[in-house]
Amino acid sequence: MKIQQDAVLLINRFPYWVYNDSGYPFENVEKLCILQSHETKFDFPVDKYCAVVICDLNNKDAVDDAIEFFYKNYKFSKIINVTERYMELAATKRVQYGLPGMDIEMAKNFRDKISMKNKVKENSIPVPYVEKISNQKDAENFVMKYGKSVIKPIDGMGTKDTFIVNSASDIPELDLSNQYEIEKFIKGDMYHCDSVVLNGEVKVCSVSRYLNSTLNYSVDGYLASIMIDDSDLIEKMRQFNQEVISALNFKNGVTHLEVFYDSEEDSIVFCEIGARSGGAGVIPSVKYVYGVDLTETYVRLQLEEEITIPKAKDTYAGWVVIHKKEGIITEISNEDEFNFDWVLFKSINGKPGDVIKRADNSVASIADFTIIGNSEKDLKNKVNMLRNSFKLNAI
Repeated sequence: MKIQQDAVLLINRFPYWVYNDSGYPFENVEKLCILQSHETKFDFPVDKYCAVVICDLNNKDAVDDAIEFFYKNYKFSKIINVTERYMELAATKRVQYGLPGMDIEMAKNFRDKISMKNKVKENSIPVPYVEKISNQKDAENFVMKYGKSVIKPIDGMGTKDTFIVNSASDIPELDLSNQYEIEKFIKGDMYHCDSVVLNGEVKVCSVSRYLNSTLNYSVDGYLASIMIDDSDLIEKMRQFNQEVISALNFKNGVTHLEVFYDSEEDSIVFCEIGARSGGAGVIPSVKYVYGVDLTETYVRLQLEEEITIPKAKDTYAGWVVIHKKEGIITEISNEDEFNFDWVLFKSINGKPGDVIKRADNSVASIADFTIIGNSEKDLKNKVNMLRNSFKLNAI
């Protein structure tokens, strides 16, 4: 059931096509107000919104003024946000204006990795040993106690500014004006579960395995993920995923959970979870197999509309991103080289002569591919074919 909405505020940093790739989720909104990040181009058609303010969303005064303007003039009844970066902003403003949706405490549990892990641990779910870093000595003492460890920003995304340290001498000089955590390194492969949650119950859960570490983007030159076909492991992952979502008391929306799986010990350990769709090729992969557009679904759930979950296809999907290199591009593949019926999506964003910077996070790509296949092994072979045939040279 689609509910007619009067006025709604969208906090946004995405282009229009992200919301219009499947079914447009704002078709029943009479007045769409958009608070747009100045970091990205605003390209919504003029007939799709009633007012827009473009500003630096890190500027509290500018944001407060813009939202107060929207509220005084349009009396929005809901605040919609689908990006992790502005989750706490949206929650704070919902509380201020007495609106439904994710509140500040829940937003903190999804953005603050220490709060997140503590909440999950309270529910007897395995998590790594973790501590907040107040000074360099904290990190040194932690590594002395636990050995190989990972340092990351408490509210980080895309593995940016994340470091693996084997000893105290490996610890970088940290800018402690930012908040960091340190956690014990967990061995095993990393998996991710991408879910649609309705009334606290997981209705869709796609289980995938990263083929390489999300931390190795500066070494491997790519990051890839494929859906798995081990039915027993899928069931274990889905059960673990539901336990995490229940522990965080998350009721309606989409989530992206990452876990470590040690096949020798047959053990799953929590890594982190986001109340958002996964990046890279997660959205088109899930859409192809499960018939659900995660962005559209998340918007509709925030609008309190009913959603329909279609039957999943008996097939598999995955993705690979090729990371940027430092320099001037001298040679790069073109999209026509990858006209295969199993390539669902492809995008190459570079040409000879372009100046590019080295990737600084796990999804800083020069090329993106989403693929389909009939098994986990088939997907892995196709990923290897793509990355081995892709040409990118820079000087």
